[in-house]
This record gives sequence, structure tokens and C-alpha cells, in this order.
Amino acid sequence: MALIKTLLSVTLAALFVVSSQVAYACKGGINPTGNKDGNAILKAAASIKDGYYSLQNIKTGQFLYLQSKGNIIAPTKKGSKADNPTSQDIIWTFRQHPKTKFSSIRKKNAVRHEKCVSARWTISGNGGGCDDAATMWQCEIDNKKTKREVTVQDGEEQYDEEEENPDMGLNGTTIVKRYQPIREDKQLWVFQKVAGESNTFVIYALAHLFDMTPRCISNAPISGGTLLRDCKVNKHDSTMWWRMTRRRPKNLATI
Repeated sequence: MALIKTLLSVTLAALFVVSSQVAYACKGGINPTGNKDGNAILKAAASIKDGYYSLQNIKTGQFLYLQSKGNIIAPTKKGSKADNPTSQDIIWTFRQHPKTKFSSIRKKNAVRHEKCVSARWTISGNGGGCDDAATMWQCEIDNKKTKREVTVQDGEEQYDEEEENPDMGLNGTTIVKRYQPIREDKQLWVFQKVAGESNTFVIYALAHLFDMTPRCISNAPISGGTLLRDCKVNKHDSTMWWRMTRRRPKNLATI
């Protein structure tokens, strides 16, 4: 009987995971009203002042933080060291792209390399592919350099296969990688205020905002980052609502 109960529990857990993955399946394809939708979102977007902020999900109360091992952006785990308003791990640098309403979201990892929240493209799912996750990637916004050096402790995972030129050489304790500059819109985000909520925003990926179904940062973890969900019609879905709070870092070198 105990074995049957165990097998049943495992089966139900597996079904739950599968059903969750189906519910959040990536939907690609061209949005026929993409240009209209994108312009409407941009018109209603807020201009975010440069500074240091935390992002707390309205639905769960969890903060977004940088998990330095693997350079992963994720919701904090309840009761963890990072899961409190005084933690330095939840503080992000926001920098507005010149003469736009777009902003980049940045943070330094354990070896003090600056990473930017970036929209990750995947070809899995339906319709040929879409941006499926917010991930951390070497900050290249406003930077046209194609060569960079990262220490072996950096631990950065591969981003988009089509973006990488696999030219790699070892130089002592340093790995040298050469990359084609990624599209700037992958590292830019659009913030739309939630009506009736204080300092609370829906965060849209600028990438494909004008040609595909808009994608927004949600509160759900996904392999390598945090899930981007369809948000063309935001039906009061607080899983995609983020309260922004200004913070004062104790040590700017780590932010």
C-alpha cells in the first residue's frame, strides 16, 4: 500500500509539472496587431529614474534577486537570506536608455562582473519561437565591443546560440570569448504602471514588442531564469505586478 501511495504521489507530481509547462507554453508567431499594441504600451509607459531599486512581486511578496552561481535571476525563496528588504542581493541598478522610456536592469555577480537582465529567445514551443525567460547576460547595451574576458568563476551559461561566435581560448585563469553584439532591445525593458497600486509596474520585454505577443516578467522560476508570460491583455494578473522601491546600497561595488 505504501508503495502504491508513493507511486501515486510521484505520478500526480509529474502530471502537475507537465500541466504547468503546458499552461506556460511558449507561443511564437507574428502578432497581427503588434505595431498597434507596442505603440499603445509605449505611450502608456513610465519613465524610470536612474537609481537603485528592489522588485517585489505583489502576488507572493518575493523579491527578484541575482543568484550568483550560474548568474540566474530568480524569485527569492521564502525565509532565505535574500528574502528580506534589507538584503543587498535584491538591489538592482536601473539605467534609462538615452532619449527613450526604456531601461536596463543591472547587477554585479560574486566576482563583480556586471550582468543585465536579458530576454532569452527559444525555438521550443509553438509558432517558431519566442522570448521565454528573463535571464542574466553580460551587459552589452550601449557597448559595441565584441571581445570580453571573464574569469573561470563567472559561470555564465550560454545565452542564444545564434548570438555566439564560438571562438574561445584559455589564457591562464582567464577565458577569452568573442561575441557578436546582441540586439540592444534584448536588454531593455518597458515599465507600465498598474492602476490603483502604489509604485507597481508590469515589466515588458522590449524585444519583439512591436511584432509578437508582448512578454512580461512573471513570478515563476524557469530553467536559467524567470519566466516571461504573455501579457497582451493583463487581466489583473498580479503574478506580473512588481512593486519598485528605492534602496540605498551599503556597498556600491557589489551592486
